[in-house]
Amino acid sequence: VERPSREVRKEAFLLFPFFPSGSLEDFLARQRPAGPYLSERQALLLLRGLASALVGLHTATPPLAHRDIKPHNVMLAPADAPEARAGRDLAAGAPLRASAPAPGETTAWRDSDPVPVLTDFGSVRPARRSAPTRAAALALMDEAAAECSMPYRAPELWEVPTPAGLTEKVDLFALGCTFYAAVFGFSPFEVAWSDDGSGRVVE
Repeated sequence: VERPSREVRKEAFLLFPFFPSGSLEDFLARQRPAGPYLSERQALLLLRGLASALVGLHTATPPLAHRDIKPHNVMLAPADAPEARAGRDLAAGAPLRASAPAPGETTAWRDSDPVPVLTDFGSVRPARRSAPTRAAALALMDEAAAECSMPYRAPELWEVPTPAGLTEKVDLFALGCTFYAAVFGFSPFEVAWSDDGSGRVVE
């Protein structure tokens, strides 16, 4: 956009889609500590949608890794939103299905199945990165410490193997933790469970 003035000045505006339901983390936070969270069926749909997004990243040339998949970075689109209508399972080519909760289904999501939209690509890096030396491995670990959230960080990002390095598999670990959080409210690595079934967030 150019604004008339004595000096030519240009301003850039960024437009983002609006997600009235917020992120998966917003939804989980509203339901904590007792739930219910997403039902098993809805969590599987969410898993499938995120896996579709990862197919796009992992099959790019060169392959890319998101490296910070977590509920905060998963927006929930209404079923009739353009993002939802355009959603495709890249592996099967089938539209992402959305429907009302099934009879007797325990879920806090009452409208229609949420359609996940993966966001925040500031942490994306080439997926396959070698670590031929210990110094190279330490550099990758420092990078992960700055860019990858701890409760969803793959083990190899904590201790990068030498000389193997990293692959896109780091996203699969984070995806599993996010799937767990969609059902239980927390990553398995940010809450400790007692014998009576109560959970305590680990500081």
